[in-house]
Amino acid sequence: MSAVYLLLLLLPLISAQTTRWGPCPTPQVQPNFNVQQYLGRWYEIEKLPASFERGKCIEANYSLRKDGTIRVVNSQIY
Repeated sequence: MSAVYLLLLLLPLISAQTTRWGPCPTPQVQPNFNVQQYLGRWYEIEKLPASFERGKCIEANYSLRKDGTIRVVNSQIY
């Protein structure tokens, strides 16, 4: 009987895993994306639970670096 319980506990973990062979897929780029509209401070209004965000008043600040990449600084209050 305990083997059945163990299987029932492990089944969701096993089914959540995916196997993919080869290189990572290339993500599609959002057409007509305006990076200037994306930059600045963004406040989190609602979220699903995440182990790396256990605080409150969570915000993200996006800024443009000299090399054209985006710098991201996330902050929260515990």
